[in-house]
Amino acid sequence: MINPYIGEVTCFGFKYAPAGWIKCEGQLLSVQEFNPLFKVVGTLFGGDGIATFGLPNYLLMTEDGGTMCISAVGAPPTGGRNALPGEMTIFAYQYKNPPGWIECDGGVLPIAQHVALFQILKTTFGGNGTTTFGLPKSKYAPPPFGPDSPPLEYSIVEVPPGPNEEGYVGEIKIFPATVPPNGWLPCDGRLLPIAQNPALFSLLGNSYGGDGKTTFGLPNIPMPAIVQGLQGFICQLGVWPTKP
Repeated sequence: MINPYIGEVTCFGFKYAPAGWIKCEGQLLSVQEFNPLFKVVGTLFGGDGIATFGLPNYLLMTEDGGTMCISAVGAPPTGGRNALPGEMTIFAYQYKNPPGWIECDGGVLPIAQHVALFQILKTTFGGNGTTTFGLPKSKYAPPPFGPDSPPLEYSIVEVPPGPNEEGYVGEIKIFPATVPPNGWLPCDGRLLPIAQNPALFSLLGNSYGGDGKTTFGLPNIPMPAIVQGLQGFICQLGVWPTKP
């Protein structure tokens, strides 16, 4: 079952924020009403820190849509959570990432200290492949950050602390292109048959193409040349995203 960190940001290919999530539109929230979320976000995105605090303002994941949302409930970011190998996500935190997650800042890491992550990334993003390997520099990856948001990076998980989690149907995440996760499809604009994918179609409709009768389209998330080796994936099989 999905159990995100509180304050974790992800993208959904449909237009509503699932229960427990809030759209990232730069709005102000009540500190009293959303106190656990305020404790991790602080006033990084605005607000007076007494009565109000702000959320990040993220643009759409694709030109056709893709709603960026922040989790208002979930696990405290003080320990690990189940994750998909190589999963990348955004943490809108006023302090460091949760344990086991590394900021994708284009740096080089020693293989001996990060064996599991090296097995996923190899030398796709640099390093000599003998003693070192590189991380992607993800501030160039989608989504474009809004004008009022600090330039946050994606973070990548190292060794998942337990069984892998499923995503929400219609959830979009960035993964290393060499490790496509089971039950996820590349966001490359392909058409799918409705009859074989009724749950995903019920969420996306024909927002991304298709005739809406026999076929529907997936979003197309092209990666800039500077971050080749990453790919946007959408969850085809997973947990139903309950409406609030």
